[in-house]
Amino acid sequence: FSWLAHTGPRMHALGVREVATVDTSFGRATGTFCKWHGRTRDYTNDSTWITKWLGQCAYIVCLSWACARLYEARSEASGTFTSGDCVLLISLFHSFGKYLTKLSDSFVKLQRGSVSILRVAKKLRLPERKSLADQAVADLKASPESTASIDHRRITLSEVSFRVPERRREQGLGPLAGWEQARGHSLSIPLGKVVFVAGGSEGERLTFLKLVAGLGQPTTGGGGGP
Repeated sequence: FSWLAHTGPRMHALGVREVATVDTSFGRATGTFCKWHGRTRDYTNDSTWITKWLGQCAYIVCLSWACARLYEARSEASGTFTSGDCVLLISLFHSFGKYLTKLSDSFVKLQRGSVSILRVAKKLRLPERKSLADQAVADLKASPESTASIDHRRITLSEVSFRVPERRREQGLGPLAGWEQARGHSLSIPLGKVVFVAGGSEGERLTFLKLVAGLGQPTTGGGGGP
């Protein structure tokens, strides 16, 4: 985390509270990852070693039986079980153990691959994105005149104010602060350009960015955007 905080270009603009929040979240995520990573590592390693142990046990049993059977056949001079049969049987079980281990490793890798694919799909939020895209297309087809007036080049705020609820931590709001736009003025933020936000406290800047991004609803006023 120290390397990320000092060399990550996105970390330079964070305030003290933001860095502390990121540090706490990073530590919590690291602890969770290490716990489940250890369990998963033990599970995959145990699966491989159990398979190897079963293969070696089968090989030892086959070796003992083949040697005893060869000794018995030579003692009786019957010729029903020769040295070639013994070597062939032992080689067969030895190969069986190796192929069984490879099969177990293949199943473990397939399981790891399926978990990775599911995690990537969860990160990409593919079902949610498709649902939102379908909803947007349906709204556009249903009422094209209502979307024709939307300016897709900027975000506007008009007489917006935000008051922090009393139980803001339970709602996951973080270090926000109250913010109120000047009366009689509207704010237009162009899209596709770099915008520098200055002034006010750290909580007020976070509140402003939250309202611009549409992550929270203002107490009064409103705005528009794509």
